[in-house]
Amino acid sequence: MLSKLWDDVGRRSLRQRGDMNDMVAKKDVVVTTIRIERETKEQADRVFRSLGLNFNSGVDLYLRKVVRDQAIPFDLSLKETEQQ
Repeated sequence: MLSKLWDDVGRRSLRQRGDMNDMVAKKDVVVTTIRIERETKEQADRVFRSLGLNFNSGVDLYLRKVVRDQAIPFDLSLKETEQQ
């Protein structure tokens, strides 16, 4: 499942990394602003980079999965989680 998303997004992102003008010419792109805690962004960025992705590509990968599955890729619940 992740490998299909990687084929669709990751490999293309690796080829296009750092060349925004080339990316805009190839597809319709919008600029989006999100507000997240600095530490969360930095931690996610480290994970994405260890996978060979930049932050934008990682977020794009997440959003493509949401669209493809028509679901959030983790469980949402109002139940309190047990403390371990």
